[in-house]
Amino acid sequence: MGIKDVWHKINKDNWDRKEYFDHYFYENPCTYNVTVKIDITNLKNKSYRLYPVMLYCITTLVNRHAEFRYSIDRNL
Repeated sequence: MGIKDVWHKINKDNWDRKEYFDHYFYENPCTYNVTVKIDITNLKNKSYRLYPVMLYCITTLVNRHAEFRYSIDRNL
């Protein structure tokens, strides 16, 4: 399955998240940051390279939530 198989164009006029998008894109542009303490003892004990493993874990968890699976294609 390629990236084109999972991306869908959104009709923003009928989108149920339009109000949130407009607010955070036009009225209150922002970024999203989180700081949390997590126990990575098991990862360190297995001698995994920390950065690639953390990228995998974070992106896997974030992608479980549909609200975070959006992107903007400025060419459209």
